[in-house]
Amino acid sequence: MLRSFLLLTGAAALLTACGTITLKPAVNLGVNTQDLNSTVTVTKLITPADPATGAPQQVSWDVGDAGTATFTFTSKPGGQAGYITGYRYKTDTVNGVDRVVAPVQGLNLYFSSGYTCTRLRTGTVQTCDLLADSDIQAANGTPITMNIDLASAMADVVMSTDATVDRRTTLVFTGVSASNEAFEVEVAGIRTRAQKIERYQ
Repeated sequence: MLRSFLLLTGAAALLTACGTITLKPAVNLGVNTQDLNSTVTVTKLITPADPATGAPQQVSWDVGDAGTATFTFTSKPGGQAGYITGYRYKTDTVNGVDRVVAPVQGLNLYFSSGYTCTRLRTGTVQTCDLLADSDIQAANGTPITMNIDLASAMADVVMSTDATVDRRTTLVFTGVSASNEAFEVEVAGIRTRAQKIERYQ
C-alpha cells in the first residue's frame, strides 16, 4: 500500500505536464453528518414502600441499548488516500456544562484516494496507481464508515443526576496522507441524548 502511495505522489508531476490529472497536495475528505445523533434510554424502576410490611421504597435502574454516532468519510475528487489515526474532543458539554476533555483515541482507518479506475471498481486494489492504471479519473473515493459510542457513558450521569442528559460534542479526527502530511477534519453538531423515564412496579 505504501508503494502505491509513493507512486501516486511521484507521478503527479508527469501527469500535470501532460495536462491529464493533478494530485492535490493534501487530503480532501468529506464527512456525512446525517447520522451523528445517538440515544440511550435509562429507566428508573420504583417499587413503592409497603406500610403493611414496613418495606421501604426501592429504586433500581435499567439501561437500554445505546445507539452510536455514525461517521462516513469519503475522499473528494482528486484528494489523496491516507489513514485516520485517531480523534480527540474539541468541545464536550453535558446539559450545558463543559466536561473534562478525554484523551486522544487511537484509530487505524484507511480511506482511498479521490480517483477511480477499473481495478478499483472491480475490487482488485484499494486505491488507483497513477503509473499502473491508464484509465484513472478523478472521482469520489470509496466511503468508509465507523461508529462511536457516545451514549453509554451518559447512563451513569442520568443515574447520578436523576435527570435526562443532553450532550453536545465536537470531534477532531487526525491522520496522515499518502504523502506523509498530517491533516485534521473537524466534525461539529454531534448530539447525544440519554433519556430518563420512570416506571412504578
